[in-house]
Amino acid sequence: MLEILLVYAPCPELAVARSLGKTLIEERLAACINILGPTLTLYKEECLVETQEYILIAKAALMREEALKQRLLGLHPYNTPAIFSWKVKTHEHFFNWVMQTLTQGEDIPHC
Repeated sequence: MLEILLVYAPCPELAVARSLGKTLIEERLAACINILGPTLTLYKEECLVETQEYILIAKAALMREEALKQRLLGLHPYNTPAIFSWKVKTHEHFFNWVMQTLTQGEDIPHC
């Protein structure tokens, strides 16, 4: 099995996740974006906070990891965004599709 990268980044709104995802694809930092949500999020600041977020999951090549994470950090509206990444195994056809998608030279048209 071959490995690709998954990157997880919670976003405050669907529009933010969509915008970040489009940028990552247009800049060929990610081959595919999934946006899940809304999800319930609980965390502590001065008190217990309960809110909703949208989870952006990017599928990318391992070699794009640092550039993708740095781009997310630069664009994300949170002061301290939770951005996580991990390697996952995939089959040859999907791996090849990811690699081909990230290396094509022409602009990406909107369907």
